[in-house]
Amino acid sequence: MSDFKDAFKRGLGASQRADTLRAEAESTIADFGRQVREASGEKVHVYLDETWIEKSRKFTRGVMATMLGTSDHDGAKKTHALFARVSVGKVSGGQEVLCVLTFSPGTYPIELGWETEVRVCADKTELVYGLESMLEDPRIGKKFRGLIATYPSIAERAAKAEQEAATKLLTPGTEGQGQGE
Repeated sequence: MSDFKDAFKRGLGASQRADTLRAEAESTIADFGRQVREASGEKVHVYLDETWIEKSRKFTRGVMATMLGTSDHDGAKKTHALFARVSVGKVSGGQEVLCVLTFSPGTYPIELGWETEVRVCADKTELVYGLESMLEDPRIGKKFRGLIATYPSIAERAAKAEQEAATKLLTPGTEGQGQGE
C-alpha cells in the first residue's frame, strides 16, 4: 500500500529546497549585475526579465502547437532574459540581451545560453563559471562596448531632464503642475 503522507512531505521538502536554490541563483545573478555595474563605472545595469521571453515565445509556441496539433503549454521550466542597459537616473538608453536563463522546476540545472553557446549549470559553482565565461566572450564584450559608447549621450539627456525639472520648479506659475492640482 502506498504512503501518500510521506510523498506529500517529500514534496513539501522538495519545494522548500527549490525555493532555497532559487534564492541562491537569484543572489548569484544579482551579484553578477552589481559587479558588472561597478566594473563599468556605474554605466551598465543588468536585470532579468521573464516577460520579454514569454512575449517573444508565445507566438512561436502557438504556431508550433497548431502545426503539431498539441497544446502550447511550455511545461514547468521558467525562462528569463538577462539584459544589460545603460541608464542615468530615470533616463535609459539602449539595451542588449546578454543571455537566456532557463530554470528547471527545482532551479538547477539552469541552462545558460548566449550567442551560439549553451551551458548547463548543475549548481551555483557552475552558474558562476558560466556567467564568467559569458563575460569573457568577445561577442558579449562587443555588446558592452556598444552600450558604454552610448553613455555620454544618455548622461547628457539625464542632465538636461534634471535641469528642465529644476527650471520648472523655479518658474513662477508652474508650482504644482503635473501633481494633480
